[in-house]
Amino acid sequence: MTEGTDDSGLTRRRLLGGLAATAAATVGSTVATSAAALPSSAATVDSAAVATVKSWDIQTDVLVVGSGAAGVCAAIEARLAGANVVLIEALPKFGGSSAMSGGVVYAGGGTALQKALKITDSVEQMYRFIALAGTVHPPLDKIQLYCEGSVEHFEWLVAQGIPYTEKFSLSKELPMGDESLYFSGNELAWPTRDLATPAPRGHVPGVVGMNGGRRLMQALLQQAAALGVEMRASVRAERLVIERDGRIAGVIVTINGEQRAIAVKRGVVLASGGFIHNREMLRLYAPQLYDCSVPWGNALDHGDGINMGISAGAAALRMHEGFAIAPIYPPENVLSGILVNASGQRFISEESYHGVLGNAIAYHQQGRAWLITDRDSSFAFHQDNFLPVAEASTIGDIAVQLDFPKGALQQTVAYYNLHAANGEDPMFRKSPAFVRPLQGPPYTAWDVSVTQAFFPAHTFGGLHTTVDGQVLNSVGEIIPGLYAAGRSTAGIPTAPYIASGFVRRRLHVFWSPRWSRGGVRTGGQRMSRVRVALALGWSLLLSAAPLTAQQSMPTGDPANGRLLFGPCRTCHYAEAAMGHNNGPNLHRIFGKVAGKQPGFDYYSQTFKDAQFVWTPEFMFAWLENPMAMFPDSTMMSLGVPDAQQRADLIAFLKQASVRER
Repeated sequence: MTEGTDDSGLTRRRLLGGLAATAAATVGSTVATSAAALPSSAATVDSAAVATVKSWDIQTDVLVVGSGAAGVCAAIEARLAGANVVLIEALPKFGGSSAMSGGVVYAGGGTALQKALKITDSVEQMYRFIALAGTVHPPLDKIQLYCEGSVEHFEWLVAQGIPYTEKFSLSKELPMGDESLYFSGNELAWPTRDLATPAPRGHVPGVVGMNGGRRLMQALLQQAAALGVEMRASVRAERLVIERDGRIAGVIVTINGEQRAIAVKRGVVLASGGFIHNREMLRLYAPQLYDCSVPWGNALDHGDGINMGISAGAAALRMHEGFAIAPIYPPENVLSGILVNASGQRFISEESYHGVLGNAIAYHQQGRAWLITDRDSSFAFHQDNFLPVAEASTIGDIAVQLDFPKGALQQTVAYYNLHAANGEDPMFRKSPAFVRPLQGPPYTAWDVSVTQAFFPAHTFGGLHTTVDGQVLNSVGEIIPGLYAAGRSTAGIPTAPYIASGFVRRRLHVFWSPRWSRGGVRTGGQRMSRVRVALALGWSLLLSAAPLTAQQSMPTGDPANGRLLFGPCRTCHYAEAAMGHNNGPNLHRIFGKVAGKQPGFDYYSQTFKDAQFVWTPEFMFAWLENPMAMFPDSTMMSLGVPDAQQRADLIAFLKQASVRER
């Protein structure tokens, strides 16, 4: 089929995107700018609203909805193809969930960085890993193109100014130094290591700390601006405008509380994230994620783009799937312990990637699990990802305290110890480095259940697209002029999530000769390790990004202004509500001194029934005099906000009484 071309030099294939599609439409799909050309359509959210479009307020070739990595890459490629591009972001700051991430890109097949570090990899082994290690019936066509274009899409990222260092980390977690390559997933765990030759494919910007996503988005946003992409913040897309023939004519948006109409000549790219903060959608589509203690993502991950697409007749896939994270490591010595379910039985190899662990707990163990450690596999420091709920000198006493079936845990440990004495794990084939008998009290049980542990989650489900990013309806037909990107689509990532670099908070960029650049999706980060980066400069645009109980809270009482949070959610929501782009972690700071404050009992073992924590008074005291609250030089090195940042945060806290339930 011959590609269409117009006098601007645009070609259909040049504009079509991968999963994070850049946008285009077949030549001749422009729409008129008068009301007469905009008949009401049953496919819109509100057909009556279409009749109110008397004229277009803004006109462009391509409109990108969302400013995360997916949307920005789409905008860059569309602009390079010669299109006029407008990018809108509902929040006051650009960057989306991608800027909150570790910035991991899952790339392989022999990238320049892999070769520089003498790492052997191939497209075939990368394909085998992604295709075989996750769910059944994955999107093989997309996986193939992703792997075939991986080397070139990494080169494209480098060309955008994203820095990578020729350093390799052997740690299982995201490097906290400036190393740029590591094993970012389940490659070394069984059974994955038997399915594909392991290779490190997690490519991270070479910056210290959990700042890779911030650095990556800085580069992409700078490039988009330099190319002339028109970027507008605090503009929320509400509904699609559809022609009588089904083509997408434009989008109705809200700017400063007023509705405006944006006309598109070539297409709309929906790249506005998932729906982890839409509690009703989560309950309806992904109930296993509903109770996870930390819904993690951009504050406006409400599924707007997904719902806009569905309203236009789009099909949605894998809406029940998501990324549930059980961060039991670091340190890696805890992997010599065992994870058990409510029956006191092991159910997975403990060395599995924390996305695989989280999936097993949330989706297959009714959200309940415990880590059993002995003296040598326990934590040598106080950690706050999950709490100890039982401690005893014998395994039997642990079982009694947890009310496990009689003898079940004892049998589990006895079987494990019998083979671990020989360095073997016949049940789950854990690597020998992590296999040894559990012996030597005290024995401790740590609650890693989804409601009690620090258990971040986000969604995978989204719009059904072609490999070119075109949105499909329920009978497999293309919706002309509509494209989808990132977590607004059902792309390559599936549950279980097998490696960082495919989804929200870590990311990947798809490219092939058939695709344009794009599809950057960020994936879940292990947030208790996020460096407190308050001193790096927050964007606390409170009035422009209000946090309301209806929008983002698991529960809330807007009548009295009280916001209620489950475990660990307080700081997460404070961060998200303020539109920050550099991943500061209040959770870490406030949790550090929890036991030192009157009435502040963060480490209580009655955590489940707690009705305290996070009092505004405590936060105010720290913000007004951080040095007095943090004389410890280690904590101070994590960063302290400047006077204006503290004032902004105090203003936010005064909007509501914040506590944990």
